[in-house]
Amino acid sequence: MKIAIDCRYLGMSGIGKYLSGILENLDFEKNDYTLVGRKEKLTEIKQNFSPAYCEDSPFSLKGLFRFPSKRVNECDVFLTPNFLIPYGIKCKIFSTIHDVVFLDIKECNNGYFDYRIKKHLLKRALACSEKVFTVSNFSQERIIHYFPKHSNKIIISGCSVTKDIIEYENPNGQIDKEEILLYVGNIKKHKGLRILLDAYERIKKENRHYRLQIIGNA
Repeated sequence: MKIAIDCRYLGMSGIGKYLSGILENLDFEKNDYTLVGRKEKLTEIKQNFSPAYCEDSPFSLKGLFRFPSKRVNECDVFLTPNFLIPYGIKCKIFSTIHDVVFLDIKECNNGYFDYRIKKHLLKRALACSEKVFTVSNFSQERIIHYFPKHSNKIIISGCSVTKDIIEYENPNGQIDKEEILLYVGNIKKHKGLRILLDAYERIKKENRHYRLQIIGNA
């Protein structure tokens, strides 16, 4: 089978890490892969595949309309780790919707116009895709809440995991017994960090000795 994958997210946190987990667990000998992305990132992948270079951000208009769709259409399947599906793709599409937080919490958007664009792109992804992957029961329920017409397309696949996490060993050979509250994720408004910080302040007032660690990109 010939499979094209949108790899423009490589190097990013969040979706980029999710995509890395997918790529690390593929059998590149079993199928023929065409990877679409920036040349700098594709050259780091030490596998047998056909590159299709695209330097445009997947979050831009150029990324939606100036995409190597002709190369992709030579394949049987197109897989994207997000819901931003470039125009011009005619082969079978499999996409990913991690969540619909932008619909649940409208304050996360940059105004009403931004909200309408994101909702349109989510709806378009569901309409264009053969199947849509999501990461949890909760996300599946929220997607169906807004788009019940496409409920039969949504598959819970969970988050992909890279090998460095699977093979990680504690170099000290023991668990740190310090009480730590750990947050891992992007430092963005819709991630709810304000709620976490408020909760942490309450814990400190109760004289409970936890240390808060926040790991992520802005």
